[in-house]
Amino acid sequence: MSKFRVWYPKESGLNTALTVSIDGSLVETFSQAGTASMNVKEYSVSSASHYIEIGGGATGTMYLSGIEAWDGSSSPVALVSGWCAGTSANLNGASSAYDHRPAAVSVAPDFAVLYCTINDAAASVAGNTYYANIEALVAALSVTANGCLCVGFPANNAGVTNGQYETYSRVLRNIAADYNWFFYDCRQDVGRSYLRANSAGKAYDGNHPNLTGSDGIAAGLHSFLSGAGL
Repeated sequence: MSKFRVWYPKESGLNTALTVSIDGSLVETFSQAGTASMNVKEYSVSSASHYIEIGGGATGTMYLSGIEAWDGSSSPVALVSGWCAGTSANLNGASSAYDHRPAAVSVAPDFAVLYCTINDAAASVAGNTYYANIEALVAALSVTANGCLCVGFPANNAGVTNGQYETYSRVLRNIAADYNWFFYDCRQDVGRSYLRANSAGKAYDGNHPNLTGSDGIAAGLHSFLSGAGL
């Protein structure tokens, strides 16, 4: 890459010393405390592979909405993540400028990958609630984006064996069909149960894939999307 952007919110009480480092060297420190808004900073670097690290000071909650990275005039790639125990309701949140849905819409991606099943299964989120949350997020993103909805790693909880994952799979298939998005079941890369994923050496803990499992999921999704001409 040769350029990247950091998208971040401002709101009262957020971190007063957000840091941006490239390849281990600090390049900027700034405050994200202030009037509620979505903001972006752009950086230029040498055309090569780089390690981007975002940190924060001890005062105020740190919140990063996403990173875009690209090379020259080619299209940027937006990387937006969730957080520990975040569910579809959190991803669809829109009460603050820095919630995931307004943040994602602000970035205005032309392609989005949504991977959200593990924490909903762990929290036993009802299928109709999950449907409403995911569809609202996809509908908002579809103004600019095509995308892919993914069934995630088969977490070791009741959601695997009581049909919760199959319910979510049907929900994602239906939404993908309605909005002309792609659908991908990441379980095919690790095993369709936690027992299988664990015995295959692809589980990190009761809920997440390890490095081998994550690499397998990434490779499988890349192959699927490449095969679709993306």
